[in-house]
Amino acid sequence: MKKIALLSLIGLLILVFGVVPARTSSLPRYIPGDTEIGMWDPVNRIYTLTEDVNESIEITQSNLTLDGAGYKITGSGSGIGVYLNQRSNVTVKNCVFSKFLIGIFLSSCSSNTLTNNITNNNSYGIFLNSCSSNTLTNNITNNNSYYGIYLISCSSNTLTKNTINNNKSGIKLYNCNLNKVYNNNFIDNSTQARVNYGSDNEFFLDKLVGGNYWNNWTSPDDDDDYFVDFSYFFLGGKDDFPWICQDGWKNIRPVADAGYDQKVLVGETVQFDGSGSYNTDGIIISYEWIFGDGTNGSGMIVNHTYYLADIYPVTLVISDDNGLKDTDTVEIMIQTPAEAIGDLIIIIKNFQFSKGMEKSLTVHLANTMNSLEKKSWTGSFW
Repeated sequence: MKKIALLSLIGLLILVFGVVPARTSSLPRYIPGDTEIGMWDPVNRIYTLTEDVNESIEITQSNLTLDGAGYKITGSGSGIGVYLNQRSNVTVKNCVFSKFLIGIFLSSCSSNTLTNNITNNNSYGIFLNSCSSNTLTNNITNNNSYYGIYLISCSSNTLTKNTINNNKSGIKLYNCNLNKVYNNNFIDNSTQARVNYGSDNEFFLDKLVGGNYWNNWTSPDDDDDYFVDFSYFFLGGKDDFPWICQDGWKNIRPVADAGYDQKVLVGETVQFDGSGSYNTDGIIISYEWIFGDGTNGSGMIVNHTYYLADIYPVTLVISDDNGLKDTDTVEIMIQTPAEAIGDLIIIIKNFQFSKGMEKSLTVHLANTMNSLEKKSWTGSFW
């Protein structure tokens, strides 16, 4: 089975790269069987490295964890750092791979996790072929001479919170579908990203989660929502919510809720309630209200009185304990009594009362409205 898997891998690399990946001069290390370079815990199914390794590693079983414990796996310019073929529920974490053709290679694998690994100074950092439902998170792939991350014929994988920097190309998806790539840092790659063929690959989620950070696309942010105001486009895809700073998603901004639009009479007290505002990763420390008439207020719930009939935009500005802000605006219509009665007459006409009752009510209210308007003109109103 190992020989068949190796032959399949060689065929793939000849097809894609035009080269045959030589293994390192020594035989690969097969884990969990090889206990010379690490310790195997059969109960928890965790293999932990105990020293640096100068050979390739091949994982021969599913349902286990390889914990590199920060040790280095180093090649001689060819071969593969760690290889999984037709494996599932494997976690590879805390490893450092360098000087291989491919740092981490998964072929026909599903439901595996790659986390907290570093792949640097390889030809290809992380390579997935015909894989689905894997998660790549919190990895650093940098200074690789070709691609930081390369996916071929892959679907439904999630790549998040990775840092891909200073590679010839940051990430490439070829003939891939339904993959999610968000909250990653793309920094100083000659080509940040490209997608060839495939469909429904997402490089952003909703505005609460956002997209990725692209260090060549960081402004403008005129609305202060921590996203660049314009989408980031690359070959075959786009990111509608590019973050303005690296790791911007680590401090999720609060969400302001100023309540609802209101209609009230001149001189009446209006209550504003910001208790619908929330913050998912901290606490809101201030509520500032801009009432639209040149005055301000503070507090979650505040009262205010308007003395001139008009339409006022009222803005709530909240701040959280990480220094992030958000705003929300409602509209307050301040009416004279006559204007309010005019609105009531329209409501009555649309309510489908009997003709006699409608006429009686509207005539009475119209007379009242005319009387109020005369008082307001003579200065006797209020």
